Amino acid sequence: MNYCSGFICGASIKDQPNPIHQEEVEVKTLDNLFKNLECDHLTIKLDIENFEFEALKGAKDLIQKYQPVIILEILRREIENGSSSSFKFLQDLGYTFYNPEKKYIGNNKLFKLLPGNSKIIVRPINYLLTRSRLYNNLISIPNNYPPSFDVHTE
Repeated sequence: MNYCSGFICGASIKDQPNPIHQEEVEVKTLDNLFKNLECDHLTIKLDIENFEFEALKGAKDLIQKYQPVIILEILRREIENGSSSSFKFLQDLGYTFYNPEKKYIGNNKLFKLLPGNSKIIVRPINYLLTRSRLYNNLISIPNNYPPSFDVHTE
């Protein structure tokens, strides 16, 4: 783990120039960590400083088995120019992307579970890409997720 000056908080597993402190840490995949998991529902939230793709690859078995809702951070420019490995990985696994904004007013039970749900609008990513309003956190939902999906498009 590399700690560098200029990092506002946290550290990076990836090599960094001139770290001020380094620590050896054990890294496990989510598939390995939860290989005996049995549950009815799974949600994964990732914001791990450009290491999301590696984490998703290490959770492929969990993703295929449980088809969880996945909330992750991806930069807009990586989606627009097609360089996001995480975005492509989840698309290939049958995921559609939505973007949370403030002021959610729908009745979707899934989004009611999110903290602060009364203050969020969830919009399809394609709608936001056409209007230059894409936030970094995406909600990734399997295409075969149960119906009753209430998403704003205006």
